[in-house]
Amino acid sequence: DIRTGIDDIIADLMEVNASLAAQLMESKTDILDDADALEAWLDTVLDALDAELAAANTTLHGSIGDLSDGLDDYYTSLTTDIEDVMHQMLASEVNLTDEVDDLSQLMQDL
Repeated sequence: DIRTGIDDIIADLMEVNASLAAQLMESKTDILDDADALEAWLDTVLDALDAELAAANTTLHGSIGDLSDGLDDYYTSLTTDIEDVMHQMLASEVNLTDEVDDLSQLMQDL
């Protein structure tokens, strides 16, 4: 489902921000009291950000793949449906032509 794929992508991106905000709150006191702690925190955040982005990228790649598959299925199905309608219209046209010819012949016979 296309909506599910888009929702998954949005949720993955929101999780990255929530995780980083939680780490900042946990380290707030240390950061304010000690410059070395700030450097350590930044190292931790950068490492975590790298890991989070790698995980999000993997998840996004999967979600985008699922979305792509869903779109492929949708357009394939749509193409099939349109072709079916086209064939039905052609069949109706042939039937209508036959009926008009029959009606014309009937009127001539009268």
